[in-house]
Amino acid sequence: MKFFKSREKEVTNRTNALKTLAESSPSESKSTPVPTVTPATTAKKTIASPDTETGTIKRSYDLDTLIKKITSISADYNQVRTQLQNQLFNELDEQQQTKQTVQQTIVKTNQQMAATSKTITKLKQLDSDELEAQLAAKQKAIANLTRSQPLFTDNLTALADKLKVISDRQAGLKTKQDKLSGNRDEIVAKLHAEEDPLKILSLAEAYRERLEKIEKQSKQLDEQQSQADDEASQLNVQVQQTNEELTELNKSLKVATDEQQTIEKQLSVEQSQQKHQLSQGEQQLETLTQTKTRATAQLAHLTKQIEHNKRQLANWFGTTHQVLPLPMDEHHQYAVALEAFLPDHPVALAQTAQRLLDLGANRVGLYSELFDINLSNEIDLWASENELDRDQLTIINPLYQIQNQGSLTGEPVKLPQNIAHKEWDPALQVSNVVLNDNSGQLQVKYRPENPELIGEISYITGDHLTKRSFFNSHGLLSANALFTADGSLEQEQYYRKDGLVGLTIAYKDGQQAGVALFDGAGIQTNTFINTESMITWWMRHYYPQDCALIGHIDNDNYNRFVQQNHLAAVPFVAASSLNSEQLNYYLQQPDQQRFIVADYQTAQSLIQHADSNLELGYLNSVYLPTQIAGPNLTTGFLEN
Repeated sequence: MKFFKSREKEVTNRTNALKTLAESSPSESKSTPVPTVTPATTAKKTIASPDTETGTIKRSYDLDTLIKKITSISADYNQVRTQLQNQLFNELDEQQQTKQTVQQTIVKTNQQMAATSKTITKLKQLDSDELEAQLAAKQKAIANLTRSQPLFTDNLTALADKLKVISDRQAGLKTKQDKLSGNRDEIVAKLHAEEDPLKILSLAEAYRERLEKIEKQSKQLDEQQSQADDEASQLNVQVQQTNEELTELNKSLKVATDEQQTIEKQLSVEQSQQKHQLSQGEQQLETLTQTKTRATAQLAHLTKQIEHNKRQLANWFGTTHQVLPLPMDEHHQYAVALEAFLPDHPVALAQTAQRLLDLGANRVGLYSELFDINLSNEIDLWASENELDRDQLTIINPLYQIQNQGSLTGEPVKLPQNIAHKEWDPALQVSNVVLNDNSGQLQVKYRPENPELIGEISYITGDHLTKRSFFNSHGLLSANALFTADGSLEQEQYYRKDGLVGLTIAYKDGQQAGVALFDGAGIQTNTFINTESMITWWMRHYYPQDCALIGHIDNDNYNRFVQQNHLAAVPFVAASSLNSEQLNYYLQQPDQQRFIVADYQTAQSLIQHADSNLELGYLNSVYLPTQIAGPNLTTGFLEN
């Protein structure tokens, strides 16, 4: 979008500072047309006074009295209607919140019932098979151990019997051994008692065989005694081993018995706990069932109440959704998008701005994305022609914000002194000035509201426009347009109130080639690809974030603009827009409640389209129904 644009229509008695010399200079590229801010036509109805002379019109009241009376009645009616609506909706909201709480209670109770039923099922399915199996195994082990005890006892008895037999045999062998030893000792004593050597020899010979036999028998007895000792020793070892095994068996039997007692105790506790838990679960399930029954009955009652109240609202107010006036407190600000109304809806634009002021807005913003250095003057004229209070209108525009930075400095521009020739061109409404050095020609336009102030100077060398300067209402330089030798736009320069450059736009081949933004010290701070990206950046940093933007719903650029910049939209809806896809889109947005409507009939149709609460501002809120009747309060509530 070029900054310097010509408009397709001009406001009467007004010169647009953005109009270029495209009509007179074939080498200059034509600008894109810009919608005109057209003054709204205010139509005032006048009702003729009754002709008292002819007596053709007879009234019991004069018209002013009737209007004042119905105005007073309507004020009271609107106040009471709002109170009644608020009361009903407050009751409905309370009932719906209670219903939601009850529904949540039912859902939670169902979940708890399902969990409790599952626990009960698990408890019923639980058994003691594992512990009982352990107990049975332990009892079997104890039985086996118990059966082994007599075997060890019998074995010990048998070993003892064997040891006794051996002991008896050893005693017999000892007796025999003692007898042999006595016989031998007796013979030896006889030999020692004899003193005669010959007799000793004779006796020795006589006892020799007997002694040998005794010796042989004694040796045999020793061997038998040794064998008996060995057998007794082996039996004693067996006895010791058997005693040890019996001791271990008794220990194992004690351990098994203790373990059996532990298992029996654990089994008893587990069964007792299971029985207790099952009883608790069944009791809890019964309590939950009762809770659900009560909540279900309460839900049914609330549902009937809500359905009744909705029917009541529909019968009395025509909708089950709350319809409130457009909020106009200090937390809600509004701006009207000029290009969203112009050029097709100039009357609606003026009426919307005026209606916002009538509804109590301290200020109304006028947003425009056009780079128009005369925007402020055009707004002044538009406000005057539509009888709007200019002091209550705020311009919201990137170029306007940039050019109004700094303090006003400098003197109004004047023509140079070295003028060789000066001629007025009535066709172009310009003054052609030729300088003494014959280096160029100036084409000067003066401001129509003040012919003493220069509004525009075009610098022409030969047949080519090289530069055009624009001056504001104070006669100070506002913008420059620089052109190449072939007449193509090369750069635009916009100046602040203090005379510093605030913004420049470069062009190449008729397209924007870059935008530069400068601060109060003349330092370049930001660059952009084009003005579109610059506007996006400006909206994010400088557009009042709490300011909703109003625009005609039929304007696609407006709808796209508020969505891209995440602005709070307040669409203007006329009767012709009720079936539009864009209106359906807005009504589907959960946070879209505010609309401006053309009249009462349009509002009623919009209300029927909506599925949620609305906040409406009426351009024309006057509507006198044929008849109204008081609500039937006897059906206002349901019995508990």
